[in-house]
Amino acid sequence: DCQANGGVLFGGPFEFTARDGQPDFIPEGAITVANSQGENFQWIVTDAAGNILGLPPTFSVVDFDGAGAGNCLVWYLRYDGEISGLAPGLNAGDLEGCFSLSNPVEVIRTNEGDCQANGGVLFGGPFEFIAGDDQPDFIPEGAITVANSQGENFQWIVTDAAGNILGLPPTFSVVDFDGAGAGNCLVWYLRYDGEISGLAPGLNAGDLEGCFSLSNPVEVIRTNEGDCQANGGVLFGGPFEFTVGDGVADMIPEGAITVANSQGENFQWIVTDDQGNILGLPPTFSAVNFDDAGPGTCLVWYLRYDGEISGLEVDANAGDLEGCFSLSNPVEVFRIDAGTVDGGELTGGPFEFCVGDDIADMIGEDEITLTGAVGDSSQWVITDDQGTILGLPPSFSVVNFDVAGPGVCQVWHLSYNGEISGLAVDANAGDLMGDFSLSNPIQVIRNQPMGGILTGGPFTFCVDDDVADMIGEDEITLTDNSGEFSQWIVTDDMGTILGLPPSFSAVNFEGVFPGTCLVWHLSYYGDIQGLEVDANAEDLMGCFSLSNPIEVVRQTGDDCGSGFNFPTVVISEVAANGFIELFNDTDEEVNVSNYWLCNFPAYVRISDLTVECGDLLIQPGEVLVVSGWSAFNNQDAELGLYTTSSFSNPDAIVSYLEWGSAGHTRASVAIAAGLWTENFFLTMPGPDNSLQQVVDDNLPVWGTAVTSFCEPNAFSGTNTTELTAETGTLSAFPNPASQLLSVEMTDFEGDGNSTLRIINLNGQVVFERKLDYTNGLTELNISQLQAGTYLLQLSNAKSFVTQRVVVTE
Repeated sequence: DCQANGGVLFGGPFEFTARDGQPDFIPEGAITVANSQGENFQWIVTDAAGNILGLPPTFSVVDFDGAGAGNCLVWYLRYDGEISGLAPGLNAGDLEGCFSLSNPVEVIRTNEGDCQANGGVLFGGPFEFIAGDDQPDFIPEGAITVANSQGENFQWIVTDAAGNILGLPPTFSVVDFDGAGAGNCLVWYLRYDGEISGLAPGLNAGDLEGCFSLSNPVEVIRTNEGDCQANGGVLFGGPFEFTVGDGVADMIPEGAITVANSQGENFQWIVTDDQGNILGLPPTFSAVNFDDAGPGTCLVWYLRYDGEISGLEVDANAGDLEGCFSLSNPVEVFRIDAGTVDGGELTGGPFEFCVGDDIADMIGEDEITLTGAVGDSSQWVITDDQGTILGLPPSFSVVNFDVAGPGVCQVWHLSYNGEISGLAVDANAGDLMGDFSLSNPIQVIRNQPMGGILTGGPFTFCVDDDVADMIGEDEITLTDNSGEFSQWIVTDDMGTILGLPPSFSAVNFEGVFPGTCLVWHLSYYGDIQGLEVDANAEDLMGCFSLSNPIEVVRQTGDDCGSGFNFPTVVISEVAANGFIELFNDTDEEVNVSNYWLCNFPAYVRISDLTVECGDLLIQPGEVLVVSGWSAFNNQDAELGLYTTSSFSNPDAIVSYLEWGSAGHTRASVAIAAGLWTENFFLTMPGPDNSLQQVVDDNLPVWGTAVTSFCEPNAFSGTNTTELTAETGTLSAFPNPASQLLSVEMTDFEGDGNSTLRIINLNGQVVFERKLDYTNGLTELNISQLQAGTYLLQLSNAKSFVTQRVVVTE
């Protein structure tokens, strides 16, 4: 007998707006086929009357946009040998030969503004009842479900097999079919917009008029007592494919086949060949080992029967069964010879590349060898280490792994016969289906080191004062680094490697000749060349990455700021002649007439300040620190060190401190001219005249060389100029930035003549822009600045304000 089976199509219906210039394709994979069989197959597109419109190789290549409004049907055909009538213009109902058509999937083509009602698709049934036995026959609530329907109104309809309307129930589950007698009826779901005509019992559903759409029907079978009621039901699952003859058990997992709507006193699982000859009568499908059967195709059936039946034995044909019985649909099992396909064996590798450096990373043509591959077709497959398919190249040697980023991937060779499913990028190789075989994988390791980002500094040391000059462990922070190995590097400003310390904090810069050096962090994989003292960091070779550098300035003699070779200078007296007396075991005098001291809020220049016991400490690099001035303890104040008497000019500022009630603590420090808060601290006298340091939680506590303390006197001076405190907000974004920096100025006093500057941490102005406004938004191009930390400063006649910004590469 003809065994062709078109199977069951799942998917749709599909609805497109026709002739709008937008392609209307059914997506690949949106229609699936189950339980089909036959030597040959063909997709068919017909109109609603079955006239053949096209014979595409697959449904997903058809563009329905050009067809205009109307409905068409997509079918799946399986057939053996030759068939006639398979041509466009003929009717699918006139096909002849050994063939079987699937159920159709509807494609609805509407014009813009046409009726959009859609009855959808009903799932459930068919249902079978014994009529006239006085037992209510209701379809259970939830036994029929609706998908993809739309419309303003809906109605359930029950018709006879000819479409004559028998009832219009509010839902299918309220209908008692017991009183209807033997026969078949149909349950439909109607969706419609506005008014429709013809919707009444006694009329035919085919005569409905208006904007409406009917679903597919669900059949209800009503039989009399005494008729054969056996029903093999419907099998769901499969088809299944096994490679047989390899000694590995091939069994359908328990639960992989399910039965619906079956009934009968007795049941039996049956395994036949594709001609219906009974090969086995197992107690359940999961007990069968197909590995012993050899290559071929067999069918699994479910039989339900009442009383005795004949012909149910091995080697008989299932088509010769006699009695009250019913067979389900069959589930196919394909048995493939283990020797017919082999992915082969790969030798070579593993491979390791340094990616992300814009240098192509490719496997050479002769670096992987394939042997023993067997199959009609082949394909190279690249997956990640979880089996997800990343690429399907024609050869492994054309793949550039440099662009893939860090990670691990695998190279496979695939051999297969016929068609296989699941061979697509982003699918998983573990889900491939068909007659195929994969080789062993070759691993490819993609390394991408990141030197990281350093924040901190720059640092300035006086390297000839016999005091250790070392960067604190928490003064440089490393983030965003990755790599197998790491190394700290110290170079000069030309890149020559001066040292390879275990940590930046282990380096003592004291006693080194003056100059500038750079601290870097290096991350790398494997071996690198050139990592040695006196080599140049530019000549490093290997898989590595360097961080941004942190600058360390090494000064000697007069460049150390105080002119003396000790780290802390205590100002114990400022004379009228512009000289100060310095205390550090011995008294020294140094001329500071080039610097000006002033205090806020009066901004009085202090030109002949006399302090008997108050101490001013100047740290290396001319950082001014205030200690023990009780006159400032409880008021808003600041003390500044300036290079000129133009106190309102930010360029003249060396440094200053501020404290008091205006949003500041006694230890809060203004940021100016590239000097950071961690360079400052404030000390106050304790009740017993001991020295106590008052600091914010985020400020480090530095030791000082103060040896005595007593109550200071107030100071006097002459008022020279007034400067209004800042009231505005300066915002920079993004921060960090690498190319463009947006600056927003809000709530500042004044309306023009402002200057916007970017200052490096050495106090040098590296960018300046004059503005004719004080409040607003502007954009700065910072692409020419070196990576590092800078101050963004806005100044005008009323105030100035600074904001920290970070520039990245």
